[in-house]
Amino acid sequence: MRTFTDRPTAGIATDCTDVLRSDRCESGYHGVYRAYRRPNGRTWWIAKVKRGGTSHELPGCRSMNPRECARALVRWYATEFGPSWPAVLAARKVNPFSIRKSLRHGGYVAAVWVCGSREEVCVLARRRRDRWVPTDRLAVFASAGEARRGLRRYLVLRWGLLAPFICYRSGPVVGALARAA
Repeated sequence: MRTFTDRPTAGIATDCTDVLRSDRCESGYHGVYRAYRRPNGRTWWIAKVKRGGTSHELPGCRSMNPRECARALVRWYATEFGPSWPAVLAARKVNPFSIRKSLRHGGYVAAVWVCGSREEVCVLARRRRDRWVPTDRLAVFASAGEARRGLRRYLVLRWGLLAPFICYRSGPVVGALARAA
């Protein structure tokens, strides 16, 4: 029976696991955790990804070698986010929302990064059966708290249950992170 770790690694360099290296983790890799230890002293490792605030085990990626689990994790990131997966991984802790005061618009405006691209929060209009589409008008809020609530409502109406999975930064933010390091 073939498992996730048996899949060919075409197009993925072998040194890509270095992006996941960490001295703080027991396994030596981010996202690779100890599953259990056998009475004979052998340790089994497991790869997990965090989606929507909860950790999910990658199917078929248990191994006695943490590097194999890291390779499975690299393959998952590469299939999920494409060739820019290291940038997405580097920007995973950066807040995907922005609220700022705009003198030009006379209030607070909000923005969200959807799949790595900045999207201004606009007024939504209802079109055909619970389908909400953005209009050309920028949503302007009286306070920062109101902007946060408006941003949350915008995400729920526009993206629904997908909102936690598609809100992340990459691209220009990663460049700023690289310059700061």
